[in-house]
Amino acid sequence: MWEVTKQTVRAGIRGTAALAFAVVVGQSAAAQNLFAPVARVNDEVITGYEVQQRQRFMQLIGAPGTDTNSVIDSLIDDRLRGQVLDQATPEGIQSGMSEFASRADLTTEEFLKVLGQAQISEETFRDFIVISAAWRDLIRARYNGRVDITDEEVDRALGSSRG
Repeated sequence: MWEVTKQTVRAGIRGTAALAFAVVVGQSAAAQNLFAPVARVNDEVITGYEVQQRQRFMQLIGAPGTDTNSVIDSLIDDRLRGQVLDQATPEGIQSGMSEFASRADLTTEEFLKVLGQAQISEETFRDFIVISAAWRDLIRARYNGRVDITDEEVDRALGSSRG
């Protein structure tokens, strides 16, 4: 027969509290594992580290959609695009990085220094450039010959945006 005393109730409460603490600590430890997968795209994974890095990068450049779900969606899109693209050449990557940095009136080295100060890895920037540049080149190659925009259409579009 079980005997319930204050001492056994206290021991039970301590045990329950210890178990709850262990569960919370276990969950927060898992949440802190930045290299744990947060999404899968075919045979590839997206890690918490990649999400964190892309968020920081997008916030640094003032891009919209820096919430976690938008960043994960963007990384999934990049993975899908990367699976259909040819690999960029080292020269093309350097050119893309230089072009992007020049938009902020910086050299690539200066831009990388700013990223480093913001705790954003060079690989995050490089991956962003590789996919963006390769996708842009693919779209240009596929559709450039099909689109014919006249100077008048450009002037009309510019005139309508000023109003």
